[in-house]
Amino acid sequence: MEQTVSKIKRVHLNEKPSLSGEVKESTEFLLPAGKKRKKEYPSKIQMAKNLGGSIKKNISTLVKGDKVAASDKKVKMREKTCLHCDWFEKEKLRCVKCGCIVPIKIRLEEESCPLNKW
Repeated sequence: MEQTVSKIKRVHLNEKPSLSGEVKESTEFLLPAGKKRKKEYPSKIQMAKNLGGSIKKNISTLVKGDKVAASDKKVKMREKTCLHCDWFEKEKLRCVKCGCIVPIKIRLEEESCPLNKW
């Protein structure tokens, strides 16, 4: 499959743009916008807020006497969804979108996916 370049070009500051559209040696063509860029975890502060909210929600559920653990069927469905998600980092077993530890999060009834996939 041949990779194409976009029509957008980056002109360097030391170069005067040409109205004729001629390509100069210092002009770089950018790859298509569809190229994957590196995904980053939320800030440590945001991940701490996420964790705090999760702890509060699950303790509240426990105090009310409601079910805290998700059913085996729900855990398997969540696990399958996460394993095929672009935001799942297999080496660390974490979701890059929210920073959670997936094997723990999928087992808690009150938890949800930050991308609304489950």
